[in-house]
This record gives sequence, structure tokens and C-alpha cells, in this order.
Amino acid sequence: MLLFVHANYFTLGREKNVSILVIISLDNKESWHNGYFENSRYLHFHINRNSIIECFAKSYKITEKFRKTKFKNFQDCINKINTYIAKVK
Repeated sequence: MLLFVHANYFTLGREKNVSILVIISLDNKESWHNGYFENSRYLHFHINRNSIIECFAKSYKITEKFRKTKFKNFQDCINKINTYIAKVK
């Protein structure tokens, strides 16, 4: 069960280059040391318009690697993230 998920979209290259940033914490907010997100088991995912997803930052407590990969549709993207989280937990 995920306890903290936040998503934003960015249009740095205008509307033709929209990308999504998803941050996830596997711990609840009360367990974060000093209340900092970075003190939890966290993941940062970047999803771009070219159907590529990558994990560009994660907690040192998470040792399982997530390779940059392509996805077919957003359901496939969500499935890949959920599969990775299941491995990590």
C-alpha cells in the first residue's frame, strides 16, 4: 500500500513536450525523520511524451534498480511502476 504519491506535469518545451513527474514514498508521513520526504523510502519517476519512463532518484534504502523503459500506454506505465514497487517492498 502506497502512503504518499504526488504527480505534476511540466511543459518546459511547451505543449508538444509535456512530461510527468511522479514522486512516491513507501512510508507514511509520520515516520519521516524530521518530517522530510527525503528521509523516507522514496522514488522519483519521470514519464515523457516519447513513452519512456525512468526512475531518476531514489532513497539509498532501495537497492533494486529500475531501468529506463518504454511503455505502450498509460495502463502499461502504471503496471510497470506497480510491479517495481512490489519488488521493492
